[in-house]
Amino acid sequence: MLPALACVFLLVLRAQAAEINVSTPDEVLNALGQANAGDIIRVAPGVYEFFGAIHLDSAGSPTEPIQLIGDGDVGDVEFRVNGSLGLSIAGQDYVVAGIWLRCQGSQCTSARGISLWGSARRVTIRGCRTTDFLQHVKGWITNATLDAPEDITIVGNAAYNTATYNGKSNVLNLNGGARWRVVGNYVHDYGNAGTNYGIYLKGATTESVMERNLVAGNYDRAPGSGATVGISFGGGRMGTKWCAADNTGSGGCICEDYDGIARNNIVINTSDAALHVNSACGSKFLNNIVYNSATMLRIQSFEGVGDIEVRNNVLDGGLPSLNNAVASGNITNADFAALYNNADALDLSAGVGAGALAASAPLPGVVADYCGVTRSNTPSRGAIEMPAACDVAGRLPLGGVFASDSTVPNPPTNLRGD
Repeated sequence: MLPALACVFLLVLRAQAAEINVSTPDEVLNALGQANAGDIIRVAPGVYEFFGAIHLDSAGSPTEPIQLIGDGDVGDVEFRVNGSLGLSIAGQDYVVAGIWLRCQGSQCTSARGISLWGSARRVTIRGCRTTDFLQHVKGWITNATLDAPEDITIVGNAAYNTATYNGKSNVLNLNGGARWRVVGNYVHDYGNAGTNYGIYLKGATTESVMERNLVAGNYDRAPGSGATVGISFGGGRMGTKWCAADNTGSGGCICEDYDGIARNNIVINTSDAALHVNSACGSKFLNNIVYNSATMLRIQSFEGVGDIEVRNNVLDGGLPSLNNAVASGNITNADFAALYNNADALDLSAGVGAGALAASAPLPGVVADYCGVTRSNTPSRGAIEMPAACDVAGRLPLGGVFASDSTVPNPPTNLRGD
């Protein structure tokens, strides 16, 4: 009896959460393959070469996620991806933090840094960096069931390409599912040939929010030859086979996104639309800043229903005249040289004319600004609450990991505030 009891005891011990330290690619893969709810896999600083996808297919729990954590500062743990896919996430309840995923080799122009498959649930990607991918993060819809990721949080990451190439790049390509939360990321230098998107939601996404992101079509390098779009509800639309029967239109889903919110974002240097809607329903653009972009807002191929709300934004161009756009409290054709100290250098502290930003109407859910500063009862227009206590340029290269998000495995469920 004693040997049998000893075996059972050992099995029980292994089923409990553990902290596992790894320092080689094989150790990373083995730890992920055997992970249990609550396990923390700590990756030592170093460069790790991977020649196939890194699978996160197990199941944590909402209270005990499986965590893959890179020790040290961002960039100290580098996963070099020598194939078409970096992290492949089909499991539930994961946190991935502090990892630099960097593509190298001949497949980068078609590679994906992180794929979230239709079965993925309650995944947080926090304080990571992705470099030189076609799609840095992609959410997938399962064709047979239209299953798609749910409750995905992408917070405080940097995503960029170091050079142009003859092809497009869609950085955060989030298809289908519910409750995407895209917060505090720095998405930049993604322009190549074709039409390139910084962040988009499409494929009948619902209950999602994009906030406090800095999106720059180009910043550290020259732009590519194609068009760069900043933040989009609808992107280039899904194929109709990915749409539910009651949501199938002539060129994709009737509603590519339902009631999505984009608030407190800063979008700069896009050669096409900074803010974009393509057959989305009920989109809201609230308290954003758009600077040095060719088009402030484009609404196209609109098959859906519901007003597009555009409120309390600061834009250095005009807005389109469309029946379904409801606008209030915006500053259009804004004089950025007067409103802000030095917008070209991302110094968005108060300029000599910053008084024009004051005393807008408070909006539901807009309770803090780009840097997390609490809004007043008569909040400033745009993404920065005045008097500004927010160093936008100083938050680069990551865009900011907010303390309230970095200390919990998964943020609270009431994300939208509406």
